[in-house]
Amino acid sequence: MIITREKDELVIRLPMEQDSYDAIGELVGKVPNLIGVIAGDEQGIHQSIDMTYKGKSPQVDGLLVQTYYPNDEFIKKCGEEWGIDVIEYELCGFCQKTIWGSCTFKDGKFCCFGCEDKEQF
Repeated sequence: MIITREKDELVIRLPMEQDSYDAIGELVGKVPNLIGVIAGDEQGIHQSIDMTYKGKSPQVDGLLVQTYYPNDEFIKKCGEEWGIDVIEYELCGFCQKTIWGSCTFKDGKFCCFGCEDKEQF
């Protein structure tokens, strides 16, 4: 990331790709560095974690830029303008928190592990 001031603007440059390494640490190429995330009523551009050495899809790391577009416009901007993928996370059907990883299914709703054993649901 490179942050500079250009006249009356703060300019943040984020690399679109990152190096990808195999399981023994050898460079095998480049993979996307940025990923758009929609998590309930929050959205933004996050850094992705390369998991190709494990044969998995990228994971989401920290928020780099929070955005406030309508979700359909954000998805369009990510794909057409910025050239980055978007992940939309499910919300727990009981507590409404974002489910960032695995979850269960209860009473026809996605259920986070924190709500799984609660009897009031």
